[in-house]
Amino acid sequence: MRMIIRGRHLEVTGAIRDYAEKRFGKLETYFNHIDETEVVLKYENKKVYGVEVIVSTEGNKYIAKTKGGELYAEIDRAKKKIKGVLTKEKKKIIDSKREEKIEIE
Repeated sequence: MRMIIRGRHLEVTGAIRDYAEKRFGKLETYFNHIDETEVVLKYENKKVYGVEVIVSTEGNKYIAKTKGGELYAEIDRAKKKIKGVLTKEKKKIIDSKREEKIEIE
């Protein structure tokens, strides 16, 4: 899995990069075959930070966005959101395969 971490109106320091890589590096445990994860860290105004996570798989993209006061907390919230999205999608795939087997029998 390839990971891209970039900042918009924000300098991405080594500590921020390490923290984001640590949080989003384990996404493959929730969904298989992730090709690329892009994390965009944004500074908006008056200490309002935003995080946008784009996970690309074979033919699909999953996006989670957060906005709030502290950058590290927003990274954690974005990870929780994208984890929910990926888990829900994986459940849909598993359920659809189960339904196909029931129809065949």
